[in-house]
Amino acid sequence: MRQRIYAALLVVGFAAGCRGMQEDATASAAEAIEPASNATDSPEIAGLLDGVMGPDRDAVEGFRCDSTPQITNVTVCDRQFPSEIHLDWTSCSLQPPAPPPGTDTSNLPPPPSGGGPGGMFQGSSAGTVDVTLQVTLDPSTTCGAGEKFQLSESTTLSVQRTGPFGRTMFVSGNTSSIAELGAGGPETKTTQLDVTRSFEDGTGDGRSMHLTGTVTVSFDGSSGSTSRTLNGTLQAELSDGDSSTIQITDLVRSAPWVCPWPTSGTVVRTGADGTAHTLVYGPACGQATLDGADITMHGPPGGGGCGGMPPPSTSGGIPGGH
Repeated sequence: MRQRIYAALLVVGFAAGCRGMQEDATASAAEAIEPASNATDSPEIAGLLDGVMGPDRDAVEGFRCDSTPQITNVTVCDRQFPSEIHLDWTSCSLQPPAPPPGTDTSNLPPPPSGGGPGGMFQGSSAGTVDVTLQVTLDPSTTCGAGEKFQLSESTTLSVQRTGPFGRTMFVSGNTSSIAELGAGGPETKTTQLDVTRSFEDGTGDGRSMHLTGTVTVSFDGSSGSTSRTLNGTLQAELSDGDSSTIQITDLVRSAPWVCPWPTSGTVVRTGADGTAHTLVYGPACGQATLDGADITMHGPPGGGGCGGMPPPSTSGGIPGGH
């Protein structure tokens, strides 16, 4: 009976894109994009390019977790912009922030349940993020009505998330971005990305992925919080020697209190042999499919959720065994 249960769970794991507690490489690529884009886009989603005196602390992990962020400002055309941002934090809960006071929560979907004691957000993060920005007046305009600005940004990041059952995720690297700023901040931003993401499943068996390439981000604040839509193409080098091309199409990330995972969009990984695997997010918060099979989330974003694979048993060597 135990063997039949174990075999059935293995089938579930493979269908969900996992091997044992290992992540599928397509899911690994999607998981690597999240902390890198959060760090890179932290000035925009924290409201620092809109003339806000202080950052929206719950808009992004770094500002939520660092109680004393270091921000150096510069003034261009009587407008204040950040020139340097330093974020540094340890032992920060992976639980998403509550919606801001007054937010209409009637249409916010609850995250899926699961993940063992404490829920799927059990665990903590630690990291450092350094952002350097240069903001200059667009030479085609003058200060005053109709002014536009050019933004050049470089970001370095190092983020580690520790989840249940000894799972750890580590992302480090750097990005460089350019954007044109109008009165309401950048509508689009182009980022060159170079990051490495590693995942350890708690059994001594892990993997890593090095991602390089270009991502374009479109910002939308019409709902009252900033959402982002990502498109781009990346090259992935895996620790097992394989290589892949990653195509990101209309990957939508909402505010973390709306949903901590993408709510729509696709990530397609095409291997060197031409074999393609497709990860599709949505339609509900925390739902996704990999090659048509359900991988509804069972762990925190970026922390090695392993999709539809059930959490390991703490009462024996066989997952789900008794």
